[in-house]
Amino acid sequence: MSQPLIPAGPSRRRTLQWSTAAAAALALPAVRAQAETVLRIGAGHPPPALAYVLVADTFFVPEVTRRARERGLNVRFIKAWAGTVAKLDGIVEAVQKGALDIGLSVPAFEQSRTALLNYGQYFPFTTTDPLLQARVATRMLKEVPALQESMKPYGLHVLAMSASENYGMMLKREVSGIDALKGLKLACAGANAPWAQAVGAVPVQLPIGENYQAIQTGLIDGNIYFATGFAAFKLHEVAKFYLLADFGSLVSNSMFMNADKRAALPRELVAVIDEVAAESAVKIAEISAKRHQDAVDANKDKVKFI
Repeated sequence: MSQPLIPAGPSRRRTLQWSTAAAAALALPAVRAQAETVLRIGAGHPPPALAYVLVADTFFVPEVTRRARERGLNVRFIKAWAGTVAKLDGIVEAVQKGALDIGLSVPAFEQSRTALLNYGQYFPFTTTDPLLQARVATRMLKEVPALQESMKPYGLHVLAMSASENYGMMLKREVSGIDALKGLKLACAGANAPWAQAVGAVPVQLPIGENYQAIQTGLIDGNIYFATGFAAFKLHEVAKFYLLADFGSLVSNSMFMNADKRAALPRELVAVIDEVAAESAVKIAEISAKRHQDAVDANKDKVKFI
């Protein structure tokens, strides 16, 4: 009769215990290597001032983390807001090169790379309702393959497109008609420069964070922006008039993900990211709609609305 490979009794139990512990120790490095997924997310704007970054900071990141954990997946985000990794005109490049895994872009500042995603900028005076615009944007992304295809040459996947607040004009002096806009220097995002040119104004591509000093020093006479800019960037101190032009709520932000990083993630995690990204677009619209009216109401004693 053949002898057992492991002796019976206490010796056998100790041997089994050591064997189990050894197997666990050997497997531990592999488990740890897969335990945590690190995702770098960034934007050119700061989170409190702009709804699309605020939602990413307070909803997208924690909600992806929470839902992933429920599925046994451990995700940790490294956040790089306010241009700490990429400025407004460099989000696409940062995601393409892997400096960011997920980037929040303002396509108007990256026209050469995001031409199709700027379609909203070419059709002002549409709806002033961000929620309606958000629904249209989500449907466009699903039903117009060219939008997604346009970013593949850069190795990017479009997670979501979101709507802005209703655009108007902040001005240093009061105007009484379209003719009064001729010759005025107006800060623009780039893609909406034709709005200024169409009425004889001079477009100046300038990030919103630089508008205060530019208006104060006379470099520009105003800008094309949202009413929330008064509080967020203290522009009520230098621009005392706001033209309710109703350019409309436009598709003005996109959330990109590095395609290679996306392909390397577990399918369950990708599903969570896609789900929360779509919900984020709705939340951005809800916040944008409320912010516009709140900004108008809050600044009536500081700014003249025309």
